Amino acid sequence: MAGVQQGGGGKTPSAQADINITPLVDVMLVLLIVFMISAPMLEQGLDVNLPQAAAETLEPPKEKTIITVAVDKEQRIVVNQSGDKDGGKLVAPTELKNIMKAYAANPNTVVVNVEADAALQYGFLAKVISTIRKAGVKEVNLVTQPNEDQSSM
Repeated sequence: MAGVQQGGGGKTPSAQADINITPLVDVMLVLLIVFMISAPMLEQGLDVNLPQAAAETLEPPKEKTIITVAVDKEQRIVVNQSGDKDGGKLVAPTELKNIMKAYAANPNTVVVNVEADAALQYGFLAKVISTIRKAGVKEVNLVTQPNEDQSSM
């Protein structure tokens, strides 16, 4: 056994001093891609195709809370208070009155703008507006897009 060393005469291995960050970079790149793909999907709200009408542009009232109620053609309702960054909250039609009552605790300081899809059934829109008014809101506006030709009807 001339080629095998035994005992304390051999060289001891030293600890590796640098950190391998390649796996960390790989994980971070995968997470970045996942968040870039999923971030647009997290945005709440409805895609509402507003009807066109020849109407005046209203200035937002000062010192009033503006609530936006968006209703799409599938009759989904999203309620959003001005200044909220989350895009609104999906609300069941049966819950709309309770939510509007909470906002209308002081009815002179709240304005509700209703954004209804042009393909929405008129009867459902009438029920939504009626529910908002029954909750105690005094000022309800129906939001439209301006006509492209700016002529009446």
